[in-house]
Amino acid sequence: MSNLKNIFTLLLFVVIGLTAGFAVQNLWNWYQSPPAYLTLDNSAHFIDTSADIVIYTTSWCPYCRAAKQFLDQRKVAYTEYDIEKTNEQVLARYGSIAAEGVPKIVFRDKVYIGFNRDAITKQLEQISL
Repeated sequence: MSNLKNIFTLLLFVVIGLTAGFAVQNLWNWYQSPPAYLTLDNSAHFIDTSADIVIYTTSWCPYCRAAKQFLDQRKVAYTEYDIEKTNEQVLARYGSIAAEGVPKIVFRDKVYIGFNRDAITKQLEQISL
């Protein structure tokens, strides 16, 4: 009987430990996940363009290529700036463009950092592009 009680106690602690571990991991992932977009005054990004979207990219970024391909397939006009090739004076006007990563997709009122296909699709539907 004593061995059965010890095995049951051990199993109970394992279950509690695994449950706590999964809960802590999910909580940490939720805490670190960035918002889908930032709402900012983006007027400086559109000084040199008539497009409704500005995208900041690099040549080596697979997510940048995917974002551009996604917009191209939908025939959405955008202005692209390769942050590695763009004039530093232009980048200075916009602040730290790549501080959070690329691609940075700027709409008139929102900034998406990274390529989130679902969020960009919803934004395009909202602005009817």
